[in-house]
Amino acid sequence: MVVFIILLVLVVIRLFCLERALKRLKNEWEQCADTNTNRLLPLVSSNRSIVELTEVLNAALRSLKEKEIELNGRTKQMEREMADLAHDFRTPLTAALGYTQLFWQEDSYDQKEKDVRRIENRLQVLKSLSEELFEQAWLKDQEKVLELTQISLKNIVEETILGMASLWIEKGIDPDLCLLEGTVSANQQGIQRVLENLLSNALKYTEGSVRIEMPASNILVIENEINDPKVEKILLKERYSTVHFENDSHGLGLMIAKGYMEKMNGSLTFEIEENTLKMVCRFERAYDATAKV
Repeated sequence: MVVFIILLVLVVIRLFCLERALKRLKNEWEQCADTNTNRLLPLVSSNRSIVELTEVLNAALRSLKEKEIELNGRTKQMEREMADLAHDFRTPLTAALGYTQLFWQEDSYDQKEKDVRRIENRLQVLKSLSEELFEQAWLKDQEKVLELTQISLKNIVEETILGMASLWIEKGIDPDLCLLEGTVSANQQGIQRVLENLLSNALKYTEGSVRIEMPASNILVIENEINDPKVEKILLKERYSTVHFENDSHGLGLMIAKGYMEKMNGSLTFEIEENTLKMVCRFERAYDATAKV
């Protein structure tokens, strides 16, 4: 009888200690979940089950903190992008309104015609920007897919360069080509948009030659000399967002090119060595019917 009473007392004490430990653990969890620190739950008991529960809860806390940091980062990025886009729309719109006011004040027909052409130019900038924004939104939609086929990267690079012949002639640049045979898994329209945007970027900001080479059958490198700190500024940011150059280019082309590469399960990276900008496209060699971000 005495032994039974002793055992009962020990069980009651143990249960009481476990209850206290659980209450303390609950209070610690509420404090950790409500604060913005990286504080984790302390060990409140040597009981094996309590220790395992604490480890599980700490793992959940780490996951919550990581997701919170990621969400805050995305929110700040979205706020920056919205501010940039507002500026992108406001600049040509303000210019168009200004030329409209000048139009009504002018008496000369020739001057009115110049004002109308300037207004048309500003509206074309807005049209181009809105189209690129819709394209970027499509690329960010994870439900949208691109049909992938086996494509000769060498052939499509040559075709794209020929299609931009007038731009090469205007800049007086003869591209230095070093291409390899081979096929990649890609979407023809997608890869054309990537090449058009990257080659247009190279032609706009080059201070010399443009080199296009394939160190491997699935890797394309476009190099051009640059001497514009604004170009470097955009590449130093993790996001390839809007940037304002003197010729009104809003910089969305790089984001769109990167989006298409990701849709095709590839990657696009930028490197700056001295005064040379390298844009590196890596494609998949394997064949896959569809791709999704």
